[in-house]
Amino acid sequence: MSIQFRLGNNDHKPVEDFLSRQHAGTGAIVLDAKAARHQVGAAEAARRAGVGVYWEPATERLASAGYGVEKYPMWAGQPYDLDALATSSKERGALVELLLSTQPSLVTHVTAPHFYVTDQRSAHLNIALAEMTRLSTIQPVRAVLTIANKFGLASAADLAKEYAAAGIQAIEIRLSPLGGDDESLRKIRDAYAIVRLFKDAGLHVTSAVRATSDRLP
Repeated sequence: MSIQFRLGNNDHKPVEDFLSRQHAGTGAIVLDAKAARHQVGAAEAARRAGVGVYWEPATERLASAGYGVEKYPMWAGQPYDLDALATSSKERGALVELLLSTQPSLVTHVTAPHFYVTDQRSAHLNIALAEMTRLSTIQPVRAVLTIANKFGLASAADLAKEYAAAGIQAIEIRLSPLGGDDESLRKIRDAYAIVRLFKDAGLHVTSAVRATSDRLP
């Protein structure tokens, strides 16, 4: 398990400085979906340090209309139709093609398009997108799995095997809801159990923390 720093709009300068001085335990940084063009310096510092550079495509935020969604590079003019994506290889191919043409040039790994997972249908859509992305590029591909806690606990073993069978070697797991100071011990143990199942299936699992200037030494 490694730690990755997910950059916000104004985190690039402190992260660049941090990576230029020390980076022990840092596996990767994740460039912001909308602000990546301002984070080139941080990406270059990461690459010099041998730290991975990812980009957050934020496709899961674009499955419904909302204020400001047109500012996301992956916005295609209308919300993504998850039913169409689940049933049409052509639709999935178009989404993957858009991703590959949109991502910043300094990324070391391609982040596959991803959507919030609450059931088998949405889970298999994410796996199909991850596999198609892997087959569409020579760069290493990582998956992101944002999954509801209850569904994740019940399905983690099978999903881990399916991601491994799809040729995915690295995955970021985001459990929802999870976070805050009042989480129960049971929920924390369940989260570790889910992560362990993916690790046992042979995937490299990462966890994300949001990098801000007051958290960096």
